Amino acid sequence: MGKSKFILASLFAVSVITPIGTANANEVRPVEGVTSVQNSFLHFTEVDLKSLTDEEKSFVEEAKKRKPGLYSQGNLYVITLGEKPTTGYSLKFVESKTNFEKEQIFVKMTSPASGTFVGDAITYPYIVGKLELPSKYMSIEVIDVDTGKSAFLDKQDIFESVHIHKDWTIRFNTQINENTVTPENIYIYEKANGKEKSKFPAKLSLLSDGKTVKVTPLTSYKYSNNYTIFISKEVSSTKNVKMKNDKEVSFSTMKEPEVVPVDPSKQITFSYKFIGGAEGWEGAFSDYEEDMDIKATFEHKFLPSEVGKSLEGLYLSSSNRSDDVFMYIKKKLSTEDGIKPNTTYQVNLAFDLVTNIGPDLDIGAGGSPGGSVFVKAGATAVEPKPILEKNYYRTNIDHGDQSEGGTDAEVIGNITKTSEGDLYEIKPFEHKVEVTTDENGELWLVIGTDSGFEGITSLYYTNIHATITEK
Repeated sequence: MGKSKFILASLFAVSVITPIGTANANEVRPVEGVTSVQNSFLHFTEVDLKSLTDEEKSFVEEAKKRKPGLYSQGNLYVITLGEKPTTGYSLKFVESKTNFEKEQIFVKMTSPASGTFVGDAITYPYIVGKLELPSKYMSIEVIDVDTGKSAFLDKQDIFESVHIHKDWTIRFNTQINENTVTPENIYIYEKANGKEKSKFPAKLSLLSDGKTVKVTPLTSYKYSNNYTIFISKEVSSTKNVKMKNDKEVSFSTMKEPEVVPVDPSKQITFSYKFIGGAEGWEGAFSDYEEDMDIKATFEHKFLPSEVGKSLEGLYLSSSNRSDDVFMYIKKKLSTEDGIKPNTTYQVNLAFDLVTNIGPDLDIGAGGSPGGSVFVKAGATAVEPKPILEKNYYRTNIDHGDQSEGGTDAEVIGNITKTSEGDLYEIKPFEHKVEVTTDENGELWLVIGTDSGFEGITSLYYTNIHATITEK
């Protein structure tokens, strides 16, 4: 992923990082759940119409005639200028990169020059491409490369559809004087009619790197409301260097989700924060040769201090000498937990992965240590476990191969975090899957990583939630 910094002055820079989504149909598209990365479209990539299915071609033909904006169907995206009366308009793709949990697509738009003769004909300038977003909180913005602004909406520093529980991370490019990290200098305020209404209760934490300030709300934001993060120019470096101006970053919160009534007798919820132990979760490793020392490690541990004090989770680590190691955690649910035999359930999984692989470190042998380590999740009726076949440990469930998902465990992203540097950071994931239990009323939850990086991968899992709903 790309760099994420607001440049506020020549001597002082800061970035504001947050999981976000957006809801404006012309500028960005919300992400409905986490996309399975079946192909290598981790950035917007133009595609040839000939490579599309008939259904996809039909969508392109319909979308290009809409009003100017960005439209999607699955991982297929159409950027269009809409109907134009002459041949003098054009739209060209320049590049795509990630910034502030947004995938920014840079385009060049041209219009007929004054006095230039162009043919009178109805045209639809458009671009077609594919993109797999690795996080459900990411959004997409189309940028005019000539102006540096949104191609379809003149709005800057606006984050929309922010989750009502999300905190913010402000990263400076130099060590910060902790005495200037105060509620008077950094705070969130609520906006009403475009004016400051009241400060929002939040906790400030200067992390161990001395450059990062975490802003944690002490209560939930309101749904469909507007807020602003204020960063005063009085926040200074340890050498007393200050910003030239105050900085404000506005955001709006998500709409209140519609609640679909569920029969309580058909739904069971499980939560695991691993306080004091593994809570029945087990670790396993597969897809490597029998005599290969992959330095497999699974244990219950405290999480790194930079993500929070006294938090606990499950730690996994291995050396991917086979260029294919699948390391995972699994949990058995049975009739003792309320699961019924021969019953189909929808399993909603949510969990936090703790990783220290930033976009600046994402280069490595075989594949990158972040982008080539694919996160997978699923549920099965059989216990996932390694099976020794011809001196090779294979997995007995179908989890696919690296970037490809399987029927029992699908790809839902990778382990690259948003911020640069080697500090650990929480990266949230969600996944939905249907599974039918066996005659014993058992099902297994599985979460893991399939690695194409020829090196050591170490990470943590925590805050796992599973909602099991009878179909």
